[in-house]
Amino acid sequence: MFWSGNKLQSKKKSLVPSHPDTAIDCASLVLTIGTEVYITPNSENDIKVKKTLTVEEPQFIIPKGQFALLITEEEVHVPYQNIAFISFMSFVALTDAAS
Repeated sequence: MFWSGNKLQSKKKSLVPSHPDTAIDCASLVLTIGTEVYITPNSENDIKVKKTLTVEEPQFIIPKGQFALLITEEEVHVPYQNIAFISFMSFVALTDAAS
């Protein structure tokens, strides 16, 4: 059975003890990508696996067919009698180039 947003809220302090401001969206913890992303190489010539995210370059691309290890800012503590389902979504912020 999935935990409700109310149950997550009541357990949040023990789930993410070092980030008490972690948001809850419906029945999900909203986690933040950290500053490092590790993406499997696209070819034998592609040796760059680690990508460091910066203010100037805050985005990354996972090429089709590749895997990535995404490290969050938060450390999540899942009780031993429970399991956690992790999924992520991405979005592209469109900006008006004319402004």
